Amino acid sequence: CQAAPGQSFVGQRASAETGSALLRATNASEIRWVAPDTAVTMDLKFGRLTVSYDYQMTITSVACT
Repeated sequence: CQAAPGQSFVGQRASAETGSALLRATNASEIRWVAPDTAVTMDLKFGRLTVSYDYQMTITSVACT
């Protein structure tokens, strides 16, 4: 997983199509979508991309976790 290329998706709308593009751009093996006000575990998983979005479905952060 390479988070740097995923940073260009911050501000875009979260969707299945955006998720597919994120996976290709970051070479991640899976994606974890994090909705607003959602608790997530702090476990690290090689190859996983974590994408957070807000109530308007706008991507707010992209990280390899």
